[in-house]
Amino acid sequence: ACYNNLGLIAQETGKYDDALRLYQLSIDMDIELGDISGAADTKGNLVDIYIYQGNSKKALSLSNEIISECSNNRDKDCVMRSLINRAAIYDNLQNYDAAIIDLKYAISLARELEDSYAEAMALSNLGLAIWHKGNPEEALKILNNVLDMSSETNDGYDVLNTLWIMSEIYSSQKEYARSNEILLGILK
Repeated sequence: ACYNNLGLIAQETGKYDDALRLYQLSIDMDIELGDISGAADTKGNLVDIYIYQGNSKKALSLSNEIISECSNNRDKDCVMRSLINRAAIYDNLQNYDAAIIDLKYAISLARELEDSYAEAMALSNLGLAIWHKGNPEEALKILNNVLDMSSETNDGYDVLNTLWIMSEIYSSQKEYARSNEILLGILK
């Protein structure tokens, strides 16, 4: 955990080579201790760095590895979180259908695990992918549902993220007043 947290600090300060080294130390130790879930979490941090560095192929490959390991370990929570991350990579690669499939599966796992936070996050990302695919009306319907869920869970991040996506959708539809209204709400 200490190596992982030191890696997070290095990552957040832009010292990616240090972060990669510290994350690898954490992964090696987790594997030695038999903590497959811990190793998968740290590998997820590696995925973030690969994405920051613009290496989507490496990020996707490692995400696939994580999902396989989590599935083999029957760790549904790990699979769910990893699917959400992989969907973001697919969305970035403009493979919206694959992103939507991953997110729908992650949503079903979140419901099974009764994890409303992960469900709201996956639904918000689903709205984004559906908008990117070209269906803003369906995306807005999903995002409004996320806002209802997020107000129940009192999760400020999901609210912020969801409102930001909604403002982008309205702006793309040239509904600037509505977009600005949302952005002003975010500032408040």
